[in-house]
Amino acid sequence: MCVRRKRARLAVWVVVCFALCLPLTAQEQRIKLAIVAFDDPVTYGDNPLRAGRLGRETADKLAQELSKTKEFIITERAVADRLFFSATQAAFDVDSETLVKQGKALRVDYFLLGRVEISYNEAAREETVWVGLNLTRRMVYDKNITAQISFRIVRASSAEVFAADEGGGRSKGTYLGPGFVDSLLAAAISAAVSDTLAKLRGYAEVMVKPPWEIGQEEELSGQIERLNALSGVEGRILGQAPDGSYVVSVGSDHGLAEGDILKVMGEEVIRDKKTGQVIFSETREKGKLKITRLQTERAVAAAAGGEGFAAGDSVRPDVRALEDQVSRTFKREPTVEELVDRGRRLYRARLYGPAITYLEQARAKLTDDDPRGAEVAGLVGSARFKLGDSEAAAASWTWMVQHGEPLEMPAYHSHFSGTCLGTLQLTKNGFRFQSPQADHSFDTPIEGLAISFIESHVQVSAPPLGKTKAKRWDLYLVAANDQDRANLARVLSKMLATLQRK
Repeated sequence: MCVRRKRARLAVWVVVCFALCLPLTAQEQRIKLAIVAFDDPVTYGDNPLRAGRLGRETADKLAQELSKTKEFIITERAVADRLFFSATQAAFDVDSETLVKQGKALRVDYFLLGRVEISYNEAAREETVWVGLNLTRRMVYDKNITAQISFRIVRASSAEVFAADEGGGRSKGTYLGPGFVDSLLAAAISAAVSDTLAKLRGYAEVMVKPPWEIGQEEELSGQIERLNALSGVEGRILGQAPDGSYVVSVGSDHGLAEGDILKVMGEEVIRDKKTGQVIFSETREKGKLKITRLQTERAVAAAAGGEGFAAGDSVRPDVRALEDQVSRTFKREPTVEELVDRGRRLYRARLYGPAITYLEQARAKLTDDDPRGAEVAGLVGSARFKLGDSEAAAASWTWMVQHGEPLEMPAYHSHFSGTCLGTLQLTKNGFRFQSPQADHSFDTPIEGLAISFIESHVQVSAPPLGKTKAKRWDLYLVAANDQDRANLARVLSKMLATLQRK
């Protein structure tokens, strides 16, 4: 199912247009990934492959293909393997403690752990062929190899399994002799790598963090770095300028900026009246200064509270406001547009469940009269439809139609000169078929409208209007497969029944 916006309307082109939706790359963020040599627990008779070699070569090939996508930053394979070389267990089953430790060493976001499994089948049969002028009977061998890559995406920071999936590939051929064929194995592995690559690119859409979380972390990280830098800064008042401001011995090289507040610290001393010896001393805050002018190692600051400042008093950056900001748990709320964009990206990557999560969040932020609501409802309906939930898809699409956006799908009808592909629309007022041939188009109100389905055949019947006769139109839905076509027929029937009740 693919969704596209046309003027102010949402067109839901059923499944056919899904093939035209190019997979989107992961958002600007690139994922740091380490691929550890895949587990290969099997050797194959006299084939020169030895345990472990196939796993390493498969991991190498997948790393090479992933690097080409520009969505991942792949750690050098030899470096990743070296850290796990001494592990007593297969990398696919490595323990959590080791993963977290090596994740910090490699500075990666995720690990990709995998296992390669091969299924080999060979069947002998006799065939008759011409050799020169003679018919000859000979034995031939039909060989079939299936390669399967079972993989896990694991968060490096926590060893939590983010996703588990598999990619597969097959190759087959007919040969004159028995035995394992390396070229068939290579073809099956290549097909499995391609399938795995496509699935990893889909997961990349949710492996990256949403832009509103990225911005928050970058801001928080910058504040923490500045807080750490300022916490150890200390200077002194060097003297007082003619205008009453003070010159201090810290500047931009110490991380300060104009407008920063400095605490002025002075020592309070109590002496013995008879002997004059210090019997008590305490450093106390005398007040604050605000930096007005800045040099690399000097600054001019005006009094911002307090009195009695003197040369020699120590000054320190007042970082309490920054500490308060860092200590608070704050999170920027995503906008509707950001949520919809992420939902659409996940939808196009065929990750329908996560797509619905973000789209429903966007929907919850909108009022019923917000024109964006119908678009979001259409996307939710499309994702529900792809998950096989006809009831939920019908509910979302009905809401969309009731709020002014038509449900559109490709359909065609047959006539004496061939077929005519057009667009069938279900609106809150009825059915409309738009054909390239204007005289083949129709528009019929929803009152009394009846619709019936026989496989892909849609029969739309309208009652007589005034002096006109009853009409019937025969159309055929276009979909990727029979299951989608059958589900769409059920959805349309439910939607029509609901809209007619309204």
